[in-house]
Amino acid sequence: MRLLFISFALGWLVPMFALAQTSRITDLESKLSRAESPEQKAEILHELASATWDYDFEKAYGYAQKAWLLSRQNQYVKGQVQALTDIGLYHYFSGNYTQASARYHEAVRLCGSHRYGAYPAYTLTRLGNLCRVQAKFDSARYFYDASLKLLADMKSPGALSSVYYNKGALALSLSAFDSALVFFRQSEAIRKQSDTLNLMECWHGIGQAHQGAARFDSALYFYDKAFRMALRHKDREQQMVYYTHRGEIYTIRGDYKNAIRDFSQALDILSRHRFKRYHALVLRHIAEVYDAQGDFRRANEHFLTALRMQEAMNNKQEIGKLYGDLAWLYIHERNDSVASQYAANTLRVMEEIGDKSGISFAHNVLGFIHYSHRRMDEALEHYQKALALRKEIKAMQLYSGTMFNIARVYEKQGAYARAREYLVQALALDERSNDLPGLVMTYNALGALSSKTKLAADAEQYLNKAQALARQIGARSELRNNYKIFADHYRAKGDLTQALVFYDRYIALNDSIFTRQNASKIAEMNALYELEKKEREIQSLNQQNEVSQNEIQLQKTQLSLQRSYLTFTIAGLALLGLMAYMFFLNARLKNKANRDLKRFNTEVQEQKEEIQAQSEELTEANNSLMLLNNELVEKTEEVQAQAEELRESNEMITEINRDLDQIVTKRTFELQEAFKELDTFFYRSSHDFRRPLTTFMGLAEVAKITLKDPVALELFAKVNETAFSLDKMLLKLQSISDVGAQQLIFREVWIREIYESVCTTFREDLQRLKIGVHAQVNLQTSFISYPVMVRIIIENLVENAIHFCTPEDPYIFLRARQEGDNAVIEVEDNGQGIDEHYSDKIFDMYFRASERSKGNGLGLYIVKKAVKKLNGSLELVTKVGKGSRFIITLPMNKSTIHKF
Repeated sequence: MRLLFISFALGWLVPMFALAQTSRITDLESKLSRAESPEQKAEILHELASATWDYDFEKAYGYAQKAWLLSRQNQYVKGQVQALTDIGLYHYFSGNYTQASARYHEAVRLCGSHRYGAYPAYTLTRLGNLCRVQAKFDSARYFYDASLKLLADMKSPGALSSVYYNKGALALSLSAFDSALVFFRQSEAIRKQSDTLNLMECWHGIGQAHQGAARFDSALYFYDKAFRMALRHKDREQQMVYYTHRGEIYTIRGDYKNAIRDFSQALDILSRHRFKRYHALVLRHIAEVYDAQGDFRRANEHFLTALRMQEAMNNKQEIGKLYGDLAWLYIHERNDSVASQYAANTLRVMEEIGDKSGISFAHNVLGFIHYSHRRMDEALEHYQKALALRKEIKAMQLYSGTMFNIARVYEKQGAYARAREYLVQALALDERSNDLPGLVMTYNALGALSSKTKLAADAEQYLNKAQALARQIGARSELRNNYKIFADHYRAKGDLTQALVFYDRYIALNDSIFTRQNASKIAEMNALYELEKKEREIQSLNQQNEVSQNEIQLQKTQLSLQRSYLTFTIAGLALLGLMAYMFFLNARLKNKANRDLKRFNTEVQEQKEEIQAQSEELTEANNSLMLLNNELVEKTEEVQAQAEELRESNEMITEINRDLDQIVTKRTFELQEAFKELDTFFYRSSHDFRRPLTTFMGLAEVAKITLKDPVALELFAKVNETAFSLDKMLLKLQSISDVGAQQLIFREVWIREIYESVCTTFREDLQRLKIGVHAQVNLQTSFISYPVMVRIIIENLVENAIHFCTPEDPYIFLRARQEGDNAVIEVEDNGQGIDEHYSDKIFDMYFRASERSKGNGLGLYIVKKAVKKLNGSLELVTKVGKGSRFIITLPMNKSTIHKF
């Protein structure tokens, strides 16, 4: 009945709505040809772009570019803002996020403090979407809230519903499924009154929220609802989204044949509707099917292709998911070392972006790897972390699955009571969510565990429930497992007749499943073949598209050349006409010139006589000049003689300087050697001094145990305290030596890891003084420098903050961010602060602002020296009683750092 309805819809509803859409575009183009003002034309071009997105990206992009050029030429700001936002949308679809961000920001800049209808609120929403798909969730939330603030006092239901929808998509990315449903429902309520065409987008969002919460039937209901509207309106993008999401559900349920069919449909639409992000998503889902089918080579190829596409777009959440998929792939290939690396990468990425669902997934993978290698304690640790996160995000089906895995670990360890406890809890969750396949597995597991612990009645009760439910839902694999558990159970009881009955059933069903799986395998392989064929067709279409684009460009070039030739021809004809006119004018001027020449000859004769008289005067003047010239020659010879003397003097000075350079070079080398020997002596001496100090501290510890005299114990405590202070002093001096070292390793610097390691070093002091430590690292990646030097800087600043902390809620806060080509590291505390009179002296060696200071006056000196070695800068912001903030700016590129 459903297929009949869809066929009927495709038969006459689709052409009708497609014709209506084509008619609207035709009407707009006709309206554009009649428009008179540039502003009207820009608005119509914007409408044309909006009407064309779902049918032809390139054509819509062309309309947007024309609107932008026209608006810019006529200083029409609203038109520029709309067109820039449309152009940004094109780059977003094409996966060029850098260009998309640039266009959106330019649109917001042009708006300034003005509002143009739904702009810049609509542009801010697009910026939020861009941040969301790149897992910059805080930035996305900021842009959405800014858009809502602009729309608060406006009537713009379309823009408002768009913000609510995208806030729902953000909640979905963070696995907050209940919050996502609230936002999608808000968007749906607005669009029911003002924009029914975009309701299908809301329904897809609602379906995804249900899918995330494992309510698959509800998800399919809303997907089908959206699909019917997409068919009516011939919206190819929403059809592609439908096929993608339904294919995901088929994959989860193990129906790979239908999953492949839907993914193939999605790829077919993507070949004509280039949406790069969804293309990568579909490739990942296809790879998951290959993985499930055991075709690991093709799965790996598709995973890596999708990974390259997502890395090019910097979609961190999808990159993390692909790392996880690759981890499972290598687990299936029994390559646990590579699987562990990918799982660790997944954990790193998901922790970086704060995706709790992704973090729990990574822990689950790591737990399985440890379980397969019988490292049960490590497996249990990862499973418990995954369990806590899945409970927090209310992913109940995943939560139940992790409890099932924990039960398996306890069963392997022989802790049968704990295993039963977790299986019973998993059973309750499966019953609550009506997860029938999960119920069958849990019943079978409880039956096997009860049989193993000699609870025969409980075992038979659970196994009978599993058998009935497996028959009901057609779970043949679990029914086969049920027969095997029953056979083992009766054999353990000594009832060999019943054991043989169930074993025969197990053998018969296993053979049947094997035969059916072979047939299913053939059907799935045929579907995969069709899928590969479809992918090849897509590649061919893309190549043809490139060829067509090249031909169009060639035609444009030829047309431009023809226009140039025509221009030159017209210019040549005009030039010939101009030359003829010039010849005519020249003839007239020549006759006039002859008449004037006769008159001029008479005048020239008269002037010649005057010139003769002037010539005689000039001869006399020339004689005078000759006398002056002779005098100048004599002066020139004197100057040349003086120049020769200066040249000889200069040569003498140059020779002296050459000898002086050699002397300076020799003495510099000797001084460097002396510094090197002194540094070596200093480093070795500090180690030699530390050896007896360590002995003193060891003896003091022994004295604590062996001596009973309180006076002696107090004296040894003083000895130990003094030795410890001297040891710290020597360690500081060694740090100075390390800062001056000539050979350090130049590699990646991970600020967060260094800070955490330093805090671990001072853990006892931090816990004793109840100092809170915090970090906020906003570097997009690690940078290249000298990690040892960076650690020395952070270590001394943390120690300084500990020494001068306050008793009331003390804290140390490290922040790191990127500014241009520099990394800016801030270490802030709320300690005693520094008097401004000492701000210039605190970096001097051995400087102590007060006799009560606990330090040795070397820490900040070492910090300043290390920062200078790294070619960085150091700034202090402080106030007495309010704390201090040290700001270190370090270059991130190798070319700007001094080589040691």
